[in-house]
Amino acid sequence: MRRFLLSFPFLALVLTACPSNNPTIGPGSISGVVISPGAIQNGATGLAINPVLHNDLNANRGEEVVSGEVIVKFKPTVSLQSVSSLSVNGQTLSVVRPLALERTQLYRASGLDKAGTLALVERLAARSDVEYAVPNRIWRALKTPDDTFYGAQWHYQLMNLPAAWDTTIGSASTKVAVIDTGILPHPDLAGKVTGGYDFISNPAIAGDGDGRDDDPTDAGDAEQPGEQNSYHGTHVAGTVGAATDNNAGVAGVNWAAKIVPIRVLGKGGGTTADIVDAIKWAAGGSVSGVPANPNKADVINMSLGGQGSCDAASQEAINFANSQGTIVVVAAGNSNMDASGFSPASCQGVITVGAVGPTGERAPYSNYGSRIDVMATGGDLNQTFTFGGKEYPAGVLSTLKDDQTKTFNYAFYQGTSMAAPHIAGIVSLMKAQNSGITLAQALSKLKASAAPLTAAGCNRPSASDCGAGLVDAAKALTSGSTLPPPPPPPTSQVTTYVVAFFCTTSTCLDAGNNLAIDFGRSKLNTVLQTKERTPYSIGDLEPGTYLAAAFQDINGNGKYDNEPLGAYPNAIKVAGNNITNIDIQLEPFSASGASAKSGFPREQIARLIEQKLK
Repeated sequence: MRRFLLSFPFLALVLTACPSNNPTIGPGSISGVVISPGAIQNGATGLAINPVLHNDLNANRGEEVVSGEVIVKFKPTVSLQSVSSLSVNGQTLSVVRPLALERTQLYRASGLDKAGTLALVERLAARSDVEYAVPNRIWRALKTPDDTFYGAQWHYQLMNLPAAWDTTIGSASTKVAVIDTGILPHPDLAGKVTGGYDFISNPAIAGDGDGRDDDPTDAGDAEQPGEQNSYHGTHVAGTVGAATDNNAGVAGVNWAAKIVPIRVLGKGGGTTADIVDAIKWAAGGSVSGVPANPNKADVINMSLGGQGSCDAASQEAINFANSQGTIVVVAAGNSNMDASGFSPASCQGVITVGAVGPTGERAPYSNYGSRIDVMATGGDLNQTFTFGGKEYPAGVLSTLKDDQTKTFNYAFYQGTSMAAPHIAGIVSLMKAQNSGITLAQALSKLKASAAPLTAAGCNRPSASDCGAGLVDAAKALTSGSTLPPPPPPPTSQVTTYVVAFFCTTSTCLDAGNNLAIDFGRSKLNTVLQTKERTPYSIGDLEPGTYLAAAFQDINGNGKYDNEPLGAYPNAIKVAGNNITNIDIQLEPFSASGASAKSGFPREQIARLIEQKLK
């Protein structure tokens, strides 16, 4: 398992016991309660928090519920015969049936919509005789495309796209302009392409015998005879929206959106003059000598660029696109340099995308720096993965053509050019949900969903050089929630390990923000947790500074398997006294490197607890 480290300075408060008049200081202790995930941290009510009602980040997640139906678990002192019907604020609920869970029944009230049902759940959860109350949610089969090579598209799994497709697979009314080398009539793009234009004005660059015309077919960009053409735009278009769930080929990020191919790159690349015209035309603007665009783009993908900061002409064209509500997504560049020195990556009003490989770390070629907004999967051909019992290079798999055999096929490419269309596709899914979503709103959702890279994962002195981190598509489509809802508090016996780690520094961290622990002087205790708030105590602690931490061993194997874990937020000074109220809030698993409650590196904490158990 990867090791996550804090990448920022940590300032810890230290609790100091009152000094003793006795010059010989004896052992002390710490005590408090271990608080289960989903339980209220402060206060004595001990009610479970319903994530739908109490987590603003989940307010628009789109959960489906059976109107009027509530699952209620009562406390052990309650006789189920006495609650054959319930009355809450004048609303009568009758029992539908008991559930297989102990002291749990399904109730129904008539005349309630979703909002009324959720309000009823909240009122029931507040009752003194109720252990928890939850809505009767509707679950659906996860959408998994049946495309032949979908299993080789590891890059979708890494960005949690399968879960995103349960929210939306897109809309045919959404248009994504791919400003690139043009497009080929690949069978896996059949029915997905609409309109388009060839904006290359120089016939020598175009390679198709003329200048601008209404045929955006990729005539090839190879500069030497016999070279394989890149068909770059076709590969990018396949990632945005290849025909999906058609039992053939590969899947696209957006299953339904239409692709508008706009050709600006040919032999030797393309020019600013052509690209500026293409941007404006894609966004619905007029271009002299070119017919009006009947397929105005909701999203523009530009997997292209060059060295040099953003010029005024490019910025003006992007500003026009912004003014028309078109969201522009661009590749950061593949030079392993600061993206601020590249265009259009350094332009304002765009979403600049860096690339990660199959491990979730910055790909060695990807540009970096303050201009990076988010990261997406771009592949790393130096690494491999296994599909169908064979090993393949870990690039991004998408649509292409083999010039040697003259057949359409699929190929693994790497680059920020491959990362950008993942984000363009996700933004187009957002557009399917809300056609009026703005650049600022879409970027906010992407950033809120992202799992930050560590400095080591970014391979830079600062993790901020990789922007907000790797986007989680499902979370980006559900208001950018950064954590899954916490599980309900345990109702059966769960073994929880609590450790007082002896610290060798006053903050329990060394100069590199790693835990500074004397393992032999640390103490462990075991508690059997059956309640939301379970008391613990660890004694015989020699004078010194301690870090209190705990994890729930839900599967009972004595190892940390991404189970609830937490730490007291401050270092604790023990000097022969009994330090009380050291309450440890357990948190659900997070891909973040640090505990949200304490800031201490949770992965290191977990492994140290494991080691203490051996």
